[in-house]
Amino acid sequence: VLTVFALYKPALEDTSAKVALTDVIKAPMRTVSADVRLNPASAGDGAEWLTVTAWQGGGLIVNRLRKIGPGHYRTTQAIPVHGDWKTLIRLHKGSSLNGLPVYMPKDEAIPAKEVPAAASFTRSFAADHEILQREQKTAAGAL
Repeated sequence: VLTVFALYKPALEDTSAKVALTDVIKAPMRTVSADVRLNPASAGDGAEWLTVTAWQGGGLIVNRLRKIGPGHYRTTQAIPVHGDWKTLIRLHKGSSLNGLPVYMPKDEAIPAKEVPAAASFTRSFAADHEILQREQKTAAGAL
């Protein structure tokens, strides 16, 4: 019971971010800086961490976002949004671990559609594990 309780990380409800991306390097090796505005603005207050994390494209980048104002954050380094990179905004607050995709490549093996890194977008946060394990299939209830 304690193990299950410790692993339970529900998503924050009704939490989203408006994200504006500015190209640092243009395609095909596109990298961006991100301007992030949380809704509600208090969503990041007291967070253990708020980062942009990118992996699987040839390395690992964990960029802690810099607070600009209430609910307003920016990256401090270029973030890859091309090729095999998977890029998320991740928010850990209390017992909640959340993710919001910035860029995810198309993956026909799963299958999963591309999540494009548009110049601006608004997306809702979801439980982090749902994004990280997007290939996961539903299983029988007993499992």
